[in-house]
Amino acid sequence: MQMRAQMTVGLVLALAGAGCGGKGTAGTCSTYAACGGDPKGNWTLTDGCENLVVNPYQEPSLPEQLQQPQYPSQAPPQPQPTTSGDWCSQLVYEPSTKPSMPVQGVVLWHGPPTVSSGYLHQNADGTYDALIQFKTAEHTYFANACLTRFESVAPSCAKLGTDLEAYLASQPSFKFDAATMACTGDSSVGCDCHYDYQVQAPDMGTWHVDPSDSTKIVYAGTTRTEPQSATFCQSGGTLELTGANGSSLFSAQGVRSAKFQLTTP
Repeated sequence: MQMRAQMTVGLVLALAGAGCGGKGTAGTCSTYAACGGDPKGNWTLTDGCENLVVNPYQEPSLPEQLQQPQYPSQAPPQPQPTTSGDWCSQLVYEPSTKPSMPVQGVVLWHGPPTVSSGYLHQNADGTYDALIQFKTAEHTYFANACLTRFESVAPSCAKLGTDLEAYLASQPSFKFDAATMACTGDSSVGCDCHYDYQVQAPDMGTWHVDPSDSTKIVYAGTTRTEPQSATFCQSGGTLELTGANGSSLFSAQGVRSAKFQLTTP
């Protein structure tokens, strides 16, 4: 009996040890070394890692749908069956009756954007402002039947791209890089439209090095109820940040770690 109890305890300890051997709250991102240094200056983001969180798909609550600005999704939504929905992405195109704004409605699909660029201004007076931008390249195909649903003649694909750009520029809920909007193809068959969907996560507030740990920065953002900590390592013209205890950096949900290059001291 005593031997069986010892074996059981040993098995439990082995399983516990195996369970603690992973990245834990770090998720899919590696953490940077915490060496401290002087984090003041204007920094440009050169690399950022966003945790890949896989959750069962569920419809967001009404407050989440209405929240502005909306946070970028960390997990792609479950694809809808191809036999449901609007094959034309709800495009309403009426150039003959509304020449100044031919596109009266459209819903362009986009996947979850990933970290693309950003900056961090960490000032000597203890204030900071930061921005992390997320972007994803997407495309939507409009068949000729979609272009002629309200019109007898389809526009050229180039004109469709120009008109889509004008409409989307008037829609604050859909952020995109206007320079990337382009539609190509033969509109008698259909147009393939390419664009970059983007989301910006700005943040500002005050910062200080943790008095009890010189390798940690405490950020008190104006949009958060509690300060956030991040470990850091400044070496030469490089600053590396990692959200402490698995937390996100600034207001960029899911961004676990980031590397910056010094722009100006």
